[in-house]
Amino acid sequence: MSEVRGLQFRDLNGNVLTVCRSNIYFDGKNNVRDQNKTYKSTRKLTIPDYIKDLIAAVPHEKEDDFIVQMEYQTLRSKFYRLLEEHGYHMTFHDLRHLSASVMLMLNIPDKYAMERGGWSTNSTLKSVYQHTFSEERKQVDKKIDDYFNSLLEGSDKE
Repeated sequence: MSEVRGLQFRDLNGNVLTVCRSNIYFDGKNNVRDQNKTYKSTRKLTIPDYIKDLIAAVPHEKEDDFIVQMEYQTLRSKFYRLLEEHGYHMTFHDLRHLSASVMLMLNIPDKYAMERGGWSTNSTLKSVYQHTFSEERKQVDKKIDDYFNSLLEGSDKE
């Protein structure tokens, strides 16, 4: 959430959004850090036109205005309310886990997933952020079972 709240209009160039700072709510106030935790955390994301248009529709006066102008508690409350309306339960940070898991499901190579998510090691990506989906897991189990069944069927013919 701090990276989302740290995005400024100057971070958008065409359809490329640079994640390069955080706006952390701590001790009752906003604390802007003009750099991310690690070098790898700073990243460029190509965003679709509809997201770019949503950003462009946010009123602002200066390029260094924040794109998300809500306070931490307001954004958090709206996020939870929206999830509840649709029957989901997760934290804002869970979106990072979801993103990593979707990239895994789509067979995105680790190097690209690491760049996109800002993870510096594939061990962090794999051991902390990537999870499997139950439907995908069923398909994987079936693929493995089908393979072994085909071996057994082949041995019956001999």
